[in-house]
Amino acid sequence: MECIRCSGASCSRRKNGLDSENGNYSFACAGKTFEPFDRFAQFEESKGKTLPQLLDEFKKLRKKNIGVLHSKKITSKNLEEKAFHPAFGEVTLAQLLATWTVHDLDHIAQISRVMAKQYKEQVGPWIEYLRILNLKA
Repeated sequence: MECIRCSGASCSRRKNGLDSENGNYSFACAGKTFEPFDRFAQFEESKGKTLPQLLDEFKKLRKKNIGVLHSKKITSKNLEEKAFHPAFGEVTLAQLLATWTVHDLDHIAQISRVMAKQYKEQVGPWIEYLRILNLKA
């Protein structure tokens, strides 16, 4: 069984999390404990790759992973399935999927901040009205 893990600019797959049996979606580790993984492994995995290579890899894996999620028959009952996370304790599949969504939104916010900072000097006095240029992140 495998689930999707996005790590920085590079996405890879790791064991634990999601599974499909007979076309039905299930929380593969329901009632079990997640295996710890290295949150910073992407730095090693991404070494030597160019930004275009990383973006292409991300695009291919994202398309494949979204296809896998769409192919599952997720039910309300599945969303309530629980597993044990070593740092957080009991978690549900609904929480895991919501976390993936917010994780992606967090990256979009990071990208927006970096893009906006390119114009910090050019906006002149309007900077005081542009919260994105005044965020402490």
